[in-house]
Amino acid sequence: MVCGGLLAGLILAEVGLRILGITYPVFDAYDATRGIALKPGKQGWYHGEGGAYVKINSLGYRDVEHTREKPPGIFRIAVLGDSFTEARQVSIADTFCKQLEKRLSGRPEFGNLKVEVLNFGIGGYATDQELLTLRLHVLDFSPDLVMLAFCPGNDVAGNSRQLILNRERKPFYLLRDGKLIVDNSFRNFGPGYLYHRFLLEAIHYSRCLELINQARRAMVVRKGHHVPRKQYNIGLFDKELVEPKDEVWKEAWRITDALIIAMNEEVLRARARFVLVTLTTPIQVDPDVAKREKTQRALGASDLFYTERRLRQLGKRFGFPVITLAEELQAAAVQRHVYFHGFANTAFGTGHFNERGHEIVADILTRELVPLLPESRHGKALEGGNLSPSGSPGLKQ
Repeated sequence: MVCGGLLAGLILAEVGLRILGITYPVFDAYDATRGIALKPGKQGWYHGEGGAYVKINSLGYRDVEHTREKPPGIFRIAVLGDSFTEARQVSIADTFCKQLEKRLSGRPEFGNLKVEVLNFGIGGYATDQELLTLRLHVLDFSPDLVMLAFCPGNDVAGNSRQLILNRERKPFYLLRDGKLIVDNSFRNFGPGYLYHRFLLEAIHYSRCLELINQARRAMVVRKGHHVPRKQYNIGLFDKELVEPKDEVWKEAWRITDALIIAMNEEVLRARARFVLVTLTTPIQVDPDVAKREKTQRALGASDLFYTERRLRQLGKRFGFPVITLAEELQAAAVQRHVYFHGFANTAFGTGHFNERGHEIVADILTRELVPLLPESRHGKALEGGNLSPSGSPGLKQ
C-alpha cells in the first residue's frame, strides 16, 4: 500500500507538472566515447545563468543543422571547446561562433565563398574530450579551419585524473614514453557508474526528476552567493593561471601540451588549418585592479597570463597560430569598466561570457583570423574553400 501510494503520488505529480508546463530541461546525456555529451534533439529554456532557449541539433551540439558533405562555395570553420563555446547562457545568435560567422561572411578575403562556423562545444569538456570529438565528428564535416577554444580556468585540470572530481565519468589520456594512451576505465561497470548513467537517461523523461535536479542546482547557486567569488566560479582553478609548482600540475600540463600537438597534427593530415584560441577566466579580466592583484599575491605571481605565454610558445614550436584574448579583454574591461563575465541573475565578474563578452571575442577573432584565411591581395580566393596544411599561397604562416 505504501509503495502504491508513493507511485500514485509520483504519477500525479508528473501529470501535474506536464499540465502546468513546468520543466527544467537537462541537456546532458551519456556518451560511450566521451563520457558525456548533449542529448540530440533536446530543447528548452535554460535559466541557470543568464538565460536562453537552447536547442540541440540531431548530432548532439548546440548549433543549427549542417550537412556532412560540404557544399561548393563554403568555407567551414569548426570550433571545439567547453561550456564557454556551447554558451547556453545567451541566445545562439549572440554566441561568439555565430557572431564570427556573420562578421566573416562577405569579407573580400573570401571572394564568393560563404562562411560557416560549426559549434562543437560541449559544457564540461577538457582537451582530451575535444580531441575525441575531433575524431568522432568534426573531421567528417571537412572543415577548412579547426579552432580549439581553450579555457585557461579548467582545461588543464580537466585533463588530469588527479585534479578533478567525478573522474569516473570521463576518459583520460596518459603519457607513456612520450605517447598518449587513452584510459577508458570510466566504462567499467560499477554502482556509481550505473547510477549516474541511469539518472542521465531517466531525467529526460521525468519532470519530477527535472524539478529535483533544479532544486539541487538552486542550492548550489544560493550557497555560492555567500562564499568568496573564486569559489563561486565552480570548476575554475586559479592555479591554472600560473606556472605549475608541483608534479601533479606539471604532468597535467605535459598531457595538455601533448593533446594540443596531436590535435594540430590530425587537423593538418586532414588538409585543414589548426588555430588555438585562449579564452578568459573572470578574474583575468575583472575591471577591479585591486581584486586581480590580490589573487596574484595569493598565487605568488606577477600576472595571470602564464597560460597565454606557455601556449604561444607551444604554437611557435609546432607551427600553429595562437590567439590570446586575456590581455586585450583585461585592458578593455578596465578602460570601459565593464564585466565580460556574469549575469544579473548570478553575479557579474563570475561564470561564463555574457553578451558583451561574446561580442568582443567575436570582434578580436574576426580581426586575428582574417590574415590566416584566403587573401584577396593574391587576386583570387581558394577554390572550394579548401586549405592546404601549410605553405599554401593563400595563407600567411
